[in-house]
Amino acid sequence: MANNFSNFIKTLAKNKIVIFILVAVIIVGGYLIYKKTANKEVTKYIIGQVSKGTINKTVSGSGYITIPDQLDVKSKIGGEVVYIEAKNNSFVNAGALILKIDSKNYEKQVDDAQFSLEMAQMSLEKLISQKEQTTNDLNKAYEDAFQNLSTIYGALPSLVTTAKRVFESETLKEINLKDLDFYSQVVSFYNNLPYTKNQQIDSFNKLLSEYYNLFRDYQLLKLPLNQNDFDKFLESSYYTIKNLFDLIRNNRDNLLAYKDLYDNHSVFTEIPITTTVSQLNSLSEAATSLNQYLNTITSNRNTIEKYKTTLKNYEQDIKNQEYSIKQKENALKEAKDNLNNCYVRAPLSGTLTNFEIKKGDLISSNTALGTLITKNKIAEITLTEIDAALVKEGQSVTLTFDALPEVTLKGRVTEVGLLGQTSAGVVSYPIKISIDSSPDLEKVKASMTVDANIVVEEKNDILTIPLTALKTKNEKSFVEVPDEADLTLIKSQTSTNQKQRSQKTVALKLPPKEKFVETGISDDENIEITSGLKEGDYIIIQTIAPGQNASTLKQNSFFNNTQFRMGGGGMPPMMR
Repeated sequence: MANNFSNFIKTLAKNKIVIFILVAVIIVGGYLIYKKTANKEVTKYIIGQVSKGTINKTVSGSGYITIPDQLDVKSKIGGEVVYIEAKNNSFVNAGALILKIDSKNYEKQVDDAQFSLEMAQMSLEKLISQKEQTTNDLNKAYEDAFQNLSTIYGALPSLVTTAKRVFESETLKEINLKDLDFYSQVVSFYNNLPYTKNQQIDSFNKLLSEYYNLFRDYQLLKLPLNQNDFDKFLESSYYTIKNLFDLIRNNRDNLLAYKDLYDNHSVFTEIPITTTVSQLNSLSEAATSLNQYLNTITSNRNTIEKYKTTLKNYEQDIKNQEYSIKQKENALKEAKDNLNNCYVRAPLSGTLTNFEIKKGDLISSNTALGTLITKNKIAEITLTEIDAALVKEGQSVTLTFDALPEVTLKGRVTEVGLLGQTSAGVVSYPIKISIDSSPDLEKVKASMTVDANIVVEEKNDILTIPLTALKTKNEKSFVEVPDEADLTLIKSQTSTNQKQRSQKTVALKLPPKEKFVETGISDDENIEITSGLKEGDYIIIQTIAPGQNASTLKQNSFFNNTQFRMGGGGMPPMMR
């Protein structure tokens, strides 16, 4: 047994080099396989479709439950009392009518506000239509410019070849002097002007190089045009053609001056006058054509710039009009609230006392009309001045309690304090909330802490996207969308019953594109899209980097739902 073990050790020692090599091969091979596999990992994207839903914008505050002995009954507006329902020292239920104020003026205010809003909306529709027409005109202007450039660049090769022949012509080869240099030398001598040899041909060759580069870029142009790139190309074409025109025109004028010396001053010439006349005609024709090209390009650039300026003005006018409509919507809402406030109702159930108002009396807003003796429980919370500015009486409230986690109650704002209190530099306002009847209300005790979420704005049937899909750049909001090639594949793989509901994780062949959007209100999960997207558009909800597990990503309730539903459904969303 000992001998066998000894022999095994000796054999192992003799083959340790082989074993080492085998181990090394296994390690290196494993690493290469791992690296090859790792390199196959790609960025993946969670894709979904835009659909319509609901967003509730809320503000939150905390406070305590109180049971007030009495509560003043106040009117939110002033006017003449035309009807009285309640009687002094009588019991009234919460929401019961106490009296009615003359509503004629307030009805007129609603009609006027409604008409003003409709006129503003019609103006906006007109601006949008004008913007669309200007956009079409701008696109047509680009198409016309492209066609004109096609004509110009179709004619330029022949023109450039003719001009090149003139600039390179060298009749007096024995003195190594270009013809244009000879003419320039003679004219400069007779006019006592400086002269530089080869200046004309050097300038022409430089412009020729620019022209060849532009011609190559022109051949790469295709419809539909990238307008920013085309603007740059159009500008480059203009200046190159202008510089070529200036050079050819100057040499034409120089030839005219030389011919005048020949015709009228008997200047001896070593270049046949027929050659000179032929060269003069070639340069004159080239200058005329180039001048026409410049006029065409200038006209195209001016037309494009005119439509771009008009389009920019329309965009600003539309923004201003949208802001005006928002103001008029608020004015209409305020007018409707005032009309509704003509009916003064009991904020809580209780006994109405000190009620001495008679029909025909004139009452003022926020003046006590009587006192309610009540044992109803109310929630009293405080809000910062920013949040309190959004709160109005009558808004719905959801109430939860630390001591009663299973209890959720509903209520409405009954009073927004007019006087704020300052603490540590923060101004806060008291808010009183009546609590709707519920079997669970008996569980709520006085002085219990309460958290309140007040719905300050609600929008239904609007386009929304998850907040995770929204990005910003240079203070502008945008979303990422799949390239058209990827989008075609995604659509083909999405069944009809999946559309506008499902979200899927995919790998894209091409980088996603940016699409700028404008946004409205938001909650914790979703944000309203006011322009830039339409229902059914595919967007990228989230990006999953290589090696990142989708399950480790932070997911809101939107992703916990198997259906891709943008806003609405499930539990009420919260602000902040």
